[in-house]
Amino acid sequence: MSRWRVGLAAAWLVLPVLLYLSLPARAGQLAAFNAAVAEAYAPYRGAVSYLRTGNLDLAALELEAASARWSAVIERFAEAPPDAFADDPAWRATLKDLGGRFAQAIQAIDAGDPETARGLLAPVRGALGALRRRNNVTVFSDRIDEITGAMDRLWRFREDPPDFAEAASLRELQSATAVLGYLLERCAGEAPAQLREREDFTRLVGGAQTAVERLWLAVEGKDEALLLNTLRELRSFDRMLFLRFG
Repeated sequence: MSRWRVGLAAAWLVLPVLLYLSLPARAGQLAAFNAAVAEAYAPYRGAVSYLRTGNLDLAALELEAASARWSAVIERFAEAPPDAFADDPAWRATLKDLGGRFAQAIQAIDAGDPETARGLLAPVRGALGALRRRNNVTVFSDRIDEITGAMDRLWRFREDPPDFAEAASLRELQSATAVLGYLLERCAGEAPAQLREREDFTRLVGGAQTAVERLWLAVEGKDEALLLNTLRELRSFDRMLFLRFG
């Protein structure tokens, strides 16, 4: 066999090995990015919660932590995205925009303007979810976002109670209730093992599922008072799930 054929045969033998060895590194890069985002996202959620309750000092502390951790995300990944995000044309702009929002929100809090801070932070959750969706990446945080989306759909009935005698309104309420119940079940089933072993996680998800059962009772009994009270309870569960596990 000629030398070039021997070399080609050797290359074909080595290439699959090199590709195999590169897979853990690539997967590890995505996992490292997701973990770094989660590190910054936790104090962001805390800041959003404190802003909602009016505790500006604690909101600022949480936001400073989120900003510092997000700066580390930008430094490490803005010019070296994981393969899953490599073709995203808005990759750098998204990361830098979120970093800017954290910094501006801190300035707004320092100026005693929590409303502006809330407005700056509100798009962060959706922007991160959109970044993952358009690149076919899913993390557990997305399951929590889905629950909030379903809760938002139901919440309109808190502001505008349904006409139980009107078929279209009743069907929409039933559909929204069914979707929330399904998403809670999926959230419980797809939670990482360490979460499924945590009593606070199982308590919150289980409590929300029990509230959905009461919501069905309200729908079937056409009980507006029970419906409104249960929706308030479900919103509390939704916020706690986001704060602790989003």
